[in-house]
Amino acid sequence: MVLSPLPITKVACALLAPAAALVAGALVVDPPVPVLSQAAALPLAVLAVVVLVRSPRLQVRCDSRGVTVHGILWSRTIPRHAVVAVTDWPAVTWRDADGRRRWTPITFLPISGRVAGFVLRHNQNEIARLRTWTH
Repeated sequence: MVLSPLPITKVACALLAPAAALVAGALVVDPPVPVLSQAAALPLAVLAVVVLVRSPRLQVRCDSRGVTVHGILWSRTIPRHAVVAVTDWPAVTWRDADGRRRWTPITFLPISGRVAGFVLRHNQNEIARLRTWTH
């Protein structure tokens, strides 16, 4: 099973890339503090590329290995037996091999806050599907 945000959400996330690139460019072209500003420009430029590449791939994949959350900056696979709950954040709470409680946010499927109605309904349905699958 694959859970995915609406295409409009992926586009909104991808728009972070040009914003980061513009800030990086501004820091290089007109640095307020030359050495520090130019040093900050490189990580921002790298962030822009990572966001641009990963935004179209945002999803939660549920399979025999468990729940894999493909986020903007990283991905994590959680074994199905380790899942404790799916919260309203939303996030997957789980226990690692040592029994410590962990959580993995699913920031691209918000089910509360200021979200357009049709996006909210879609996200609520996706999170409900994930809750059903994890139980």
